[in-house]
Amino acid sequence: MSLTVPCSAFLFWPWPLDCQDAGSGRSAGGILAAFAHIGGQLLLARLWLIPHNGLFYLVPLFASAALAFGIINGLIAARLLVELPATEIEAPR
Repeated sequence: MSLTVPCSAFLFWPWPLDCQDAGSGRSAGGILAAFAHIGGQLLLARLWLIPHNGLFYLVPLFASAALAFGIINGLIAARLLVELPATEIEAPR
């Protein structure tokens, strides 16, 4: 329970930023989510697991991984949204 709240806060903070620019596409949302995820993990690791400033030397490595995987996830999401037909969700009766 204690890890859920900080991770959720860092995961959902970029949504308002992504909603402001509707033309940014799915890749921008994937990149923002990946950076939020990595940022949350690094902050939690710094505050709880590894209380040493040397952890910040790994930020460029994690940031490049977040950029790469954010682009990949965004492209997969965009392709799935194009290929899969839109379905209506019926409310339960």
